[in-house]
Amino acid sequence: KKRPELFAKGYTGKMAGVDPILRSNYPNDKDIPPQLCYSNPDTVKYYADEVMTYFNGGCVKGGWLNLHGRNEQTDTLIPLLEGQPFFYPVEPGDSQKDKVCLCPECKKRVAPGATNISDHKFRFIADIANKTAEKNPRAGVSTLAYIRSLYYPENVKLPSNVSVQLCLPFYSWWHPVAYAKQHAIYKKWVKNEAKKRPLTLWTYMFNAQYDADVHFGKYKSFPNLYPQFVIDTFKEFSDDGIRGWFTEVVRNQLFMESYLAARICYDNSMSKEQLLDDYYN
Repeated sequence: KKRPELFAKGYTGKMAGVDPILRSNYPNDKDIPPQLCYSNPDTVKYYADEVMTYFNGGCVKGGWLNLHGRNEQTDTLIPLLEGQPFFYPVEPGDSQKDKVCLCPECKKRVAPGATNISDHKFRFIADIANKTAEKNPRAGVSTLAYIRSLYYPENVKLPSNVSVQLCLPFYSWWHPVAYAKQHAIYKKWVKNEAKKRPLTLWTYMFNAQYDADVHFGKYKSFPNLYPQFVIDTFKEFSDDGIRGWFTEVVRNQLFMESYLAARICYDNSMSKEQLLDDYYN
């Protein structure tokens, strides 16, 4: 059924930029809202119910691993593991940067077009997690700190049943301004949250050509490799207590870097020299 009250207001007839998967399903629909309404209690309740359905061994049409609704609602797609935490992923659509709900309550929480929306986004996640904790404190929610929500949420107390994955474009950290800004944000997350909850990473292991094509005016870049930087950076991640890693990698060009990163995630005991000698051999 249609639930327009759960979705972002202010985009009727605007052919808004929305998540590519959503747009592919409704290519000519000018009224699609680009995001949810984070402030509506019914939106929070919907996702809290979805979390609990998966926690209790069922699944939801359109939910995790059931995008096309081919599974029965009684099918267990995320089995509970004995002695291990449970986190169900809740993450907004990957839409254009300035698209947030324009209802009066959401506009109180974040200004349209704001660079930093972390308080707004993580308040929504915290509301869902608190709602699930009322039914079972073991039922958790995972989400991304991503682009405009990469910033640490200064005004939101995250419940203990929230896990956060930081999305770091660290391939651009050769640039001193990018490094100073993004690394400082990463360190703030580590300082405030690494001992309270699982912090994991989603890294973008790209190269100078990607940087040049996408961010800096399509100039012809000199090929770059950064194995020693990867070693230093991933040893820092490991020492900081990061609990897991996923990456997007240009593997045909950065095979060595992706190997070294994975090797350190598996075992951080080898020195830089040992890691490089082992790889070259």
